[in-house]
Amino acid sequence: MKSVHSLTRTLCCLLALFVSPLALALDSDREQPIKIQADSAILDDATGVTVYKGDVVVTQGSIQITGDQVTLLRENQELDSLSIIGKPAHFKQQIEGSSAFTEAFGNTLNYSATTEVLVASVQAKVINDRDTFTGQTIRYDLKNKRVQATGSPASSGKAPGRVEMIIQPRAASETSR
Repeated sequence: MKSVHSLTRTLCCLLALFVSPLALALDSDREQPIKIQADSAILDDATGVTVYKGDVVVTQGSIQITGDQVTLLRENQELDSLSIIGKPAHFKQQIEGSSAFTEAFGNTLNYSATTEVLVASVQAKVINDRDTFTGQTIRYDLKNKRVQATGSPASSGKAPGRVEMIIQPRAASETSR
């Protein structure tokens, strides 16, 4: 029993090491204008929904989002959420005080600006600097420093998919901070 508790505590510590830089994304990004480029756009001002299609690129400060289609929802003239579809869709943001980036990939990315939660679905992958986290779905909460991943469900005689995390060793200079 003690070894299971020790393993659980170790895994929690490793997850904390992986997740903590996610919360240190550049705060100044929120203060920057949002720029969107696409092949076409349909804006419905009454509903606050805009759909961009064809090689879509969204930038805001260090944030870059790419996909085949991006649906943007605004509430009271403020960004509420983004839904990105691609093969894969891609989210990238610089980590505060570093030249490193946090990146997320998935066939679908959903981001809520109000809750600061990004969900990557279908062949999801999150890369934080040099560490990676893969699964069928990855939900990461930037505000509360939480990552939740699930593998694919079992189907037609196939075993369920698994979640995988790869943590790179830190250099001596990084661990002494």
